[in-house]
Amino acid sequence: MALLLIDPDYDLLLDLGAPAGVLESLHEQWLRLAHNPEREEFAARVAARLLPVLSDSLDWDLKPPTSAQISYAVSIARKLNLEIPAKVLQRRSDMGMFLDANADLILGTKRTRRGLRSSKRA
Repeated sequence: MALLLIDPDYDLLLDLGAPAGVLESLHEQWLRLAHNPEREEFAARVAARLLPVLSDSLDWDLKPPTSAQISYAVSIARKLNLEIPAKVLQRRSDMGMFLDANADLILGTKRTRRGLRSSKRA
């Protein structure tokens, strides 16, 4: 008997290779949860633990951006009066491109301001 993670929309099928003892316990737990609200609560508990593990298992560029990247992007977006595209908030690779492209604009502005200040002092 297999424990499968399935998403038909993405043609995704992962056999999690759970040992028989875990599968039997999971089956017993499911039978105990006779009512739908209880099963939904159990599913939410499993999801709360499983989703971070799944996310952590992805290649680095497919993972969600770090909180530091998001904070930096928000800071840049405010300074440049930009909207952060939804795609940028989903993957580190897209976030990296956003930061690279827009941080240069801020750094260029700061460099220009510094250059102006130094020329005024001269």
